[in-house]
Amino acid sequence: MVKKDLDKLPHPELIETINLLGPWTHGYFDLGNGLTIEDKDFNQKKRLLFFKNYFIDIITNHYKKKALNNKTLADVGCNTGYFLFELFKQFNFKKVTGLEPRETNLAKARFIAEYFKLPIDRYRLKKFDILAGDQRFPIHDIVIMPSVLHHLDNHLQALRNLYAMTRELCIVDTMVLPNELNSKDIIRKLALTDDIYKKMPKQFGLIGYKLETDLLDGSAYHTGLVGFPTQDALVMMLHDVGFNHVEVYRNNTQLRKEVFKSRLHREMNFVILVATKKKGDEKKKASYNGFIKQVQKEELETFIPLGVIEPLYRFIQGKITKAQLPQNLRWVYESEAYFSQKIGKLAAKKIEKEFAKKKYYSIIKTFKHAPNDKISFEYAKTCYYKGLLKRSEQAAKSIIKTINLDWRTVYKVYYLLALISLRANNRIQAKKYNRLSIRAFASYFPALELQSKLRNS
Repeated sequence: MVKKDLDKLPHPELIETINLLGPWTHGYFDLGNGLTIEDKDFNQKKRLLFFKNYFIDIITNHYKKKALNNKTLADVGCNTGYFLFELFKQFNFKKVTGLEPRETNLAKARFIAEYFKLPIDRYRLKKFDILAGDQRFPIHDIVIMPSVLHHLDNHLQALRNLYAMTRELCIVDTMVLPNELNSKDIIRKLALTDDIYKKMPKQFGLIGYKLETDLLDGSAYHTGLVGFPTQDALVMMLHDVGFNHVEVYRNNTQLRKEVFKSRLHREMNFVILVATKKKGDEKKKASYNGFIKQVQKEELETFIPLGVIEPLYRFIQGKITKAQLPQNLRWVYESEAYFSQKIGKLAAKKIEKEFAKKKYYSIIKTFKHAPNDKISFEYAKTCYYKGLLKRSEQAAKSIIKTINLDWRTVYKVYYLLALISLRANNRIQAKKYNRLSIRAFASYFPALELQSKLRNS
């Protein structure tokens, strides 16, 4: 049987072939001779045309046009192959690959490739599931993943695989939850208390899950849960999988103004993000430990003035009464020791006004848990930095005799005792106390650095 050229088929036969391959969701192809394949959803069609131009703009801004002749591109979840086809026409890539899990969509993409007689050695289509774990991930210079992420349940795994596939440039567009949902109330409920938030205070996001079936060609590949992240959650995930350079090309507000400004039968919240990889990035991946190390160092080197911490220390030692404390220090103790009570909440507002601009305010705010232990340690630390080593050592040794001592105070006070011993040229004692600090907390970076210093000198 001789295979007919698709572009030579009589109109009725061609129309029948197109209709039987449908629906052509996410497709727009001018076949010539007055025939056009297009998405009947006006807003989806508009999205395709606008997003095609956005993708062209992103790629143009990242490469010189001649360089693109030697670049490869992959379209993850290519559906009918619309973006793959348009970008191949625009840039004449060395090779493009359309990756799609559904055979029904691949049949449409193959029809387009055959109709337009695209070169089979440079224009390839392959069955591929971004979440499948038992497959090799083809590496391309440029990888796009248009409108796929919101049909998946495991965003991090999908983005890890996307990172593995990308040599240079990655473009992701997806439906999202509006960033307005990242409210102050959510911040409180998420309890952003980890030390990392002392350096990255706004790093959080949300993902909303819903059910989706696999019945439609443009829906989830497997029936079950799918997730809509907020823009901030998506940026965090891209950084987390390894992309050091992430840019919001168009946010939800911009796209609503530019693309989805007409009345819609459903709310359309999209973002377009650009992530890039450069040579050497894998060696300097953003390290959360790097931030923690910096936080620990700054906490250690920040001390409360003796005039502030000594009266508080004398008070908890029972040497002066609360009434003898200066008013602002009474507020400090009340705001932290009674932070869950009305007296504490009122005092907290007053000390914020009094101390908020002071660097050591970040330490005072930690007194709300185990205030006596922490005030004692901060007194010992201030004495050390003021050169009052005997007073510092005496206070520190008194602290370690306390049962059920606050854990953070444990490893910090042993480290402080190691520093005091080192100042006294007692290296044996310094090593002993430093080992105890590491034993209490194996990731206390100042103690780990001191261990290395003591070992090598």
